[in-house]
Amino acid sequence: MAVFLDADYQGPCTPEIQGLVITVRLPAKELENLLLLQPGAIAARVRNALEQRLQRTISGGEGPTEEKVANLIDEATRQSEFTHRVRYNWVANHLPDRKPDAGDLQKLDGEFSALWSNSEFRRRYCPGKDVLKHVKKSLQDRHQVSFPTESVFAFCDPDSQTRDLFDKIEQHVMEALK
Repeated sequence: MAVFLDADYQGPCTPEIQGLVITVRLPAKELENLLLLQPGAIAARVRNALEQRLQRTISGGEGPTEEKVANLIDEATRQSEFTHRVRYNWVANHLPDRKPDAGDLQKLDGEFSALWSNSEFRRRYCPGKDVLKHVKKSLQDRHQVSFPTESVFAFCDPDSQTRDLFDKIEQHVMEALK
């Protein structure tokens, strides 16, 4: 059995094995964030859905480029709704063990703002389910095509960190099946 823990503003940790159970922390806040790090996979899925529609109907369409999907993700992650939610949770997770003072809060707020200005950090630690839902709806409205979010993973090319993590899980499962 594999147990996935959300990163929740912490980096990934070394997988822990206890008997037949492997516990891993994702290299992003949620599984959906791994897709947000792969705008090309989302763009490819939309283009594939448009090609399938073209085979059934006369209308098709080009579909979005990876750059357009990346811009859509970045616009979504900059929305105050998501920024405020992440800021609150990030600051709360990084408070000192002692009672924080205004200086601590100001310092943490500054650290968060610097991190949040990086698009990869935003994609990795935003509320992935909500941002992906927003991006999917925008693409569906713009291109008049529907696609299940789960199917986007088939178009994903994970980074080496994620690939290594899933290789360790696969290795554990294969060992456990022996």
